[in-house]
Amino acid sequence: MRIRLALIASLFSLSPLAAQETQPAGFSRPALNLKLPDVPEPAGPSRPADTLRTLPPLIPPGGLPPELKKEASKNSEIDPSLQKIDLSSVTIQDKFGRFLVTSGNSVLRDCGADRATAQTVLMVIQQMGFTHHGSIAGANPPFEYWLVEDQSMAKKGLVSSEAHTKTSMMIPINAEGIHAKKVSGAWIVTDGGRVLYNFGQLEENARKAVEVLKKYGFNALGIVGQPVPIMTYPTKAAGSAITAPAASRQTPNVPFDPETARFLQNGFFIPQVGYLGHRKPFDLQQLELKRGREWVMLAGPMTLFNFGSDENTGRQVLRAFQDWHVNEYVEIGNTGYRLFLAASRVPNGRPFNARSIDFRNEDLKVVKDKEDHYWLQAGSTQILDCGKSDKDADLLLTACRYFQVDCAAKYGNPRYGEHMFLIRAR
Repeated sequence: MRIRLALIASLFSLSPLAAQETQPAGFSRPALNLKLPDVPEPAGPSRPADTLRTLPPLIPPGGLPPELKKEASKNSEIDPSLQKIDLSSVTIQDKFGRFLVTSGNSVLRDCGADRATAQTVLMVIQQMGFTHHGSIAGANPPFEYWLVEDQSMAKKGLVSSEAHTKTSMMIPINAEGIHAKKVSGAWIVTDGGRVLYNFGQLEENARKAVEVLKKYGFNALGIVGQPVPIMTYPTKAAGSAITAPAASRQTPNVPFDPETARFLQNGFFIPQVGYLGHRKPFDLQQLELKRGREWVMLAGPMTLFNFGSDENTGRQVLRAFQDWHVNEYVEIGNTGYRLFLAASRVPNGRPFNARSIDFRNEDLKVVKDKEDHYWLQAGSTQILDCGKSDKDADLLLTACRYFQVDCAAKYGNPRYGEHMFLIRAR
């Protein structure tokens, strides 16, 4: 205890305060007499220190004037289903031999093994300056539309691009005559002179497409790629004199007007049902298996299958198609399934090297699973996943009934993707 007290005392004696009190007698420190200059108070009323300065409002009381409010409301409606495109990030990615046109993490177009197609699509998007992409399912050709964001004071919002590219062919359409109508069981979108889109049995989607075409004032159709288009998009032909063709002045519901005749040529119809799907004919003599980055089966300019690295499966399917004399396919609704045909009938005869599932045609039915998917099923055996549309599933069942399908022929490894064909084996 004594040691601690002595240590504290010694430290205190070294402090400045202690030094002042131990100064010798007669010594005095001169006092500092500092004086700050007087600063005059600012003129005007004083403001309390805790009062915050408030800025005048950017929008006057009562909001925008009525005319500006109406314009802002009209142009600020952005469909939440539209896909935003960042032009600075649009590029081509090679994913295992498939060329994808992407914007950030979004895939804008899957061009398969065709790099040239991907480069063309990329060039069109960049030259047109597209900033948003939208689509409506179920159309043939695919209904997709591309928009640009107009930042001007008068038109701020999403509008149709009025630019043009050298790679696009512009076909004028009669904007005033655009409407949806039912022809032989299928809903089509027409301008009165030609069939623009075929939505099959999807009436609601066809009417939505008409709303989009009218909302953005599309009056032309841009087509990239000939003779087989690789990209189509409605656009606005600025300054073009769009005149309605003579056919558009006819009554829309006349059963055999010119656009209906052309539609009947491209559709596949069956008795008592009507429209089954869009038919895609091809030349049997042009069937070939070709290797690029992947093995693909071609029919002229048309790519029928992509087999990846599986050359053996490709050669088996090619041989089966040649034996069956397949020369067209029909896209059944939105199932994604292609029903291949030979002379407007399903292939006849069990193919070599195929894994076959035999069943009685009368045993086919549509069954809904726990995930709300509809399956084409034979007894307890699942044949094909038809998606979440009962109408599409029923349509495929109707086709199987009509063609008396009794076998599913499968090629390829189920783990890496197989190819299944509905045929008549007996």
